[in-house]
Amino acid sequence: MIKIIKYKTYIFFFTISLISFFYSVYQSLYNYDGFHSGLVLFSADGLNKNLIPYKEVFIHYGFLTTYVNSLILKLFDNNLVYIFSATSLSYSASLFILGILMKKFSSQNFSIIGLSIIFFLHPFTIYPWHSYYTFLLFNIFLILRVSDKLYFQRISYLFLSSTILFNESFKYASFLILLFDFIIQILKEKKINFDFFKNLLAKLFLYLIPIIIFFSYIFTNELFEYWKVYSQMPKVFLELNNVEFYEILVHFFCYIKK
Repeated sequence: MIKIIKYKTYIFFFTISLISFFYSVYQSLYNYDGFHSGLVLFSADGLNKNLIPYKEVFIHYGFLTTYVNSLILKLFDNNLVYIFSATSLSYSASLFILGILMKKFSSQNFSIIGLSIIFFLHPFTIYPWHSYYTFLLFNIFLILRVSDKLYFQRISYLFLSSTILFNESFKYASFLILLFDFIIQILKEKKINFDFFKNLLAKLFLYLIPIIIFFSYIFTNELFEYWKVYSQMPKVFLELNNVEFYEILVHFFCYIKK
């Protein structure tokens, strides 16, 4: 009984995560979106049919999102519910990690209130979407990054860069997070020496590993030109609609103001 009281906050986090997971899977059995779910199913099924990514299969968000979904389809006899279950598990695990992070930087009561607010704002997974994988990886990065152990801090950068392979549009955010993180470390360090820079280089190297592996695959399979066209699609969208990027930002903030 004493142990249960001691860990009651974590039990609450776990309960919230379970509710989110099971309700997400339950509602997915009765709610099918042919567009959003169809996009995920089409690209994942294409990889299972040995179609070439970027060349013969349109990778909507990130290569690893499509690859993971294709593995799930192969393992569970092309049942889309299991892809939805994987994204639901990613989101519920993210909620649990967020609870731990809030408890670490605030108090037990604030972490319970904070996680409750997040849960009621977004209680369950809506689509089998790449953003839930990205959200999980980013939360893993955060929980490892604030660890007291240097080993976990370094490993965290693997997860930060892996988010790009699940969601390529996250690359700018990922680079900026890395940059500001390094700047903060330099500003906080009282004694900058060779060991300090060696530690930064080790973190940068770990950050680059997933990216290096990805581009090694792209160049080895002669897919760079296809990937390049894919990566330029936002620019093509702007040109087709005859708008500049700053105009989109202005309209965005005007919309928020309304």
